[in-house]
Amino acid sequence: MFTEQTITGAQQTPTDGPEAPESSIPLEWEYGPVKVTGWVATDTLDGLFSPSIMGISLGNLEGNMKDGIRVKFALSKANGALVYYLKNGNEIWARLDIDVVFNGSYHDDFKLCSF
Repeated sequence: MFTEQTITGAQQTPTDGPEAPESSIPLEWEYGPVKVTGWVATDTLDGLFSPSIMGISLGNLEGNMKDGIRVKFALSKANGALVYYLKNGNEIWARLDIDVVFNGSYHDDFKLCSF
């Protein structure tokens, strides 16, 4: 079961989310139109992600990696979904399902980190 959020149109700059706990590992990852920063607490598997698509912020996404975090979006130049999830008990992965106007599609899973 995923924690899910739906975004339509451009978002404002994300507000500060909860402070990263001491047990957290920072995340910063970029591929194609996607850029994400955030953290995952290795003891609780809680996480905070701040993704952007083509420079447009989707805000702060919070949840637990055991459940996964999913955001659907419909922007003027791109639409689709991002899913962040736990795999093999110690890996954080991202699933991209994105269609970009005039720039193709991105449909794949990527390992962001291990801990």
